[in-house]
Amino acid sequence: SDADAPRAAGMLQRACTRLDSEACRLLGAMALLGRGTALQPERAVVLFETACEAGNQAGCADLAMLMAAGEGTFADVPHAVRLLEGACDAHVARACGELARRAREGDGIPADANRAERLSRTACEDGHVPSCVSLAHAGASDASTLLERACTSGASEACMELAASVRGSDARRAAQLFSRACEA
Repeated sequence: SDADAPRAAGMLQRACTRLDSEACRLLGAMALLGRGTALQPERAVVLFETACEAGNQAGCADLAMLMAAGEGTFADVPHAVRLLEGACDAHVARACGELARRAREGDGIPADANRAERLSRTACEDGHVPSCVSLAHAGASDASTLLERACTSGASEACMELAASVRGSDARRAAQLFSRACEA
């Protein structure tokens, strides 16, 4: 809860001081969001960098996102892309998803639809729900399976799409999916 956030921040700070990379990453997220502390994007960058330098690839992905946006630090898209590539290689799903978006849009890397699809599939398989939805929308041959995975993971828009696709042939299944969409 928000009332416990300052206490959690203190505990994470102590663990981060002992070079617990995950504690540093979590403390960075709290600083970025202003939970348990003031909103401090510059501090978040330092904490994510500490986590990343200690080998925490999720911390590298967090740092890359801020670095690419120039939030809390100067914008350095080429360095951010290198960090994302390392994190994606370590199966940080959101890093692969972000690289897929960049490859699809040609944002900081050359546009490459095949690379975007491969990265999206990797991200989806590693649990990045937006990548599953993106692949389905791009016309993947297994679109319904991808939407089912996303729906099961709580993506209400995926549940709605699946429900609409089966409404004419399976009203009961459609009702279940619509209900799941409302619960998500």
